[in-house]
Amino acid sequence: AQVALAFTLLTAAGLFLRSFAAFVTFGLGFDPTNVMVARADTRDSRWTGESRRFGPEEVEARSLAARRSTEALLTRLERIAGLPDVRAAALATRPPLTGSGSEPIGVAGRPAPNDPRDWPRPEVQSVSPGYADVIGLRLLAGRFVTERDAAGSPGVAVVSESFARAAFGGEPAVGRRLTRPVLPVPGAERGETWEIVGVVSDVHSPPPFRSSAAGGVYLSVLQPRTETAAAFRAPPFVAVRTAGDPLGVAPYLREVLADVYPDALVSTTVLDAILSEQSAWFRFYVVCGGVFGTVALLLAAFGLYSVLGYMVSQRRRELGIRVALGAGKRDVLGLVLRQGGLLVGAGAVIGLLASAAATRVIESLLFGVSPLDPLTLAAVPTVLLGVGALACWAPARRAARIDPVDVLRET
Repeated sequence: AQVALAFTLLTAAGLFLRSFAAFVTFGLGFDPTNVMVARADTRDSRWTGESRRFGPEEVEARSLAARRSTEALLTRLERIAGLPDVRAAALATRPPLTGSGSEPIGVAGRPAPNDPRDWPRPEVQSVSPGYADVIGLRLLAGRFVTERDAAGSPGVAVVSESFARAAFGGEPAVGRRLTRPVLPVPGAERGETWEIVGVVSDVHSPPPFRSSAAGGVYLSVLQPRTETAAAFRAPPFVAVRTAGDPLGVAPYLREVLADVYPDALVSTTVLDAILSEQSAWFRFYVVCGGVFGTVALLLAAFGLYSVLGYMVSQRRRELGIRVALGAGKRDVLGLVLRQGGLLVGAGAVIGLLASAAATRVIESLLFGVSPLDPLTLAAVPTVLLGVGALACWAPARRAARIDPVDVLRET
């Protein structure tokens, strides 16, 4: 029972350890080091059911106010980028690890799906020039958005590698056009189109963020969207990459956002801290599984040592007679080791069956590893058999050193 319990707990600990390793080595596609994001939560800039009561005039007024606030942020962004410790600064509607915003996007010139749910839904965000430098995106083709992609100029888009591959296969994506279906809301009487001007590397988010399988599309924040989309869109984030500790620029970012949005709740976050918080539960499970698994392993080893030691003491006379009748030390050693091996083997088999059932329960807590991970299921029996062999060795060696003369004298 102790061996079976140790096997089960060690398997769980191994799976959590493998999950933690997969999490910390996860290929994000961007560099979160020294990146600070700040946002203003105005709370009333969200599309809700009550927003339908707004007429065209109020929608236009709200859209104009949103554009002016964004322009004010862009003006202050130049001062932020000029701070001594700041390497790059940009605006973005949804930086990595701050939420997802998938929207239906299609390729111009291709038949639109009859069912709106069949449209590809990449993560769409509006960004300012310099966002690629802040996040660390790799440009694969074309260019990123620039200052000339402003209001009045043709709409442009930069797509991720996975979106370009899914939409165009092996054909070049630069120069093609994207389209968005007409929104079923007031003020969205037309769709939107953009020309693809660049392709960048994919951005992947670990759980619980879950990146869209359709990839990503980056638009220019300088080019306003439809009136309704602009009127009820939350204020953009300010993303800053620093040379040192990003917490040093947090007070200035809060001051800037509070100046532009006086009635808003301003918050700042370091992307590294978000990842650290999300990996905390992996670390917790690894520590718990490791502690309980180690304790169970030590109990199993001590139990094997005690049982075999007691068996040797009870069979001392029998073992001495065996030696007197010609049994060699290897024979006696093998006899005791076989008995211990049967206990370890039976416990390992029971533990393997119990682990197969138990790992299904923790499957939802794992990341990047199967509940029946071959490496874990191979390593745990190896460790268990090794510890079991050490626990059996001392009693077996003591049995092999029994002197038959002393045994006969005792009788």
